[in-house]
Amino acid sequence: MGAECELVYLAIGELEQRDRIKQRFATAPQATFPMTHTDLDEFRTIFQPPGEEELSGNTMDPPPPGFESWRAWVTAWWPTSLD
Repeated sequence: MGAECELVYLAIGELEQRDRIKQRFATAPQATFPMTHTDLDEFRTIFQPPGEEELSGNTMDPPPPGFESWRAWVTAWWPTSLD
């Protein structure tokens, strides 16, 4: 499709993350959602930081099951996005 992206990962500590969440909700509640300390604790236990290979951008996940290519997946979900 010709699209490009860059994955940037910035690790921050839990206290900084809590402060950012609080600030974001205070200044732009329409652009986010309330998140409790319990929510954040749960999210932090399941989050997997990207590895070097993922950060390098040299690999691409295979298309979802049932699709032979990413183009086929795009065509199924957004048929008007392709010529």
